[in-house]
Amino acid sequence: MKVILGTLISYLLKLHDQHGVSIVGHVKRGLPPPTVPAFTNISSLLVSAITITIVSLCLNISVAKMFARKYDYKVRSNQELLAYGLGNISSSFFQCYPSSGSLSRSMVQGESGGKTSLIGGFSSVILAAVILVLSPLLESLPMPCLAVQLT
Repeated sequence: MKVILGTLISYLLKLHDQHGVSIVGHVKRGLPPPTVPAFTNISSLLVSAITITIVSLCLNISVAKMFARKYDYKVRSNQELLAYGLGNISSSFFQCYPSSGSLSRSMVQGESGGKTSLIGGFSSVILAAVILVLSPLLESLPMPCLAVQLT
């Protein structure tokens, strides 16, 4: 709702033109084509990659186990980690950031009645629709609204 209201107010009041409010600007429509990741910088990124991997895996398993206790089901850690690994490997061909479990998003999902992983799939479909169809509408989105949304 913040994004919609912020974009509308910014567009209608011409905040960028009249007051110099920083906006997102031109947004490319569509997804990047799949490409093989560049391995030229692997030596300089290796320590960071291992650190991100360890933190992500710990976060993913802890979130999964927390919800397993809450909703009384068993977590198979190997299956969880394999799924995250395959997802991150496949997403690297689309220049994506590494994915990880999100405690805040999972809590909102759980408290609003979401019980299956299909909720994440539904969120992905909505996000894809925004990227593919509605991205030009986000050009007037003020950067402060985007920053609040991401934190």
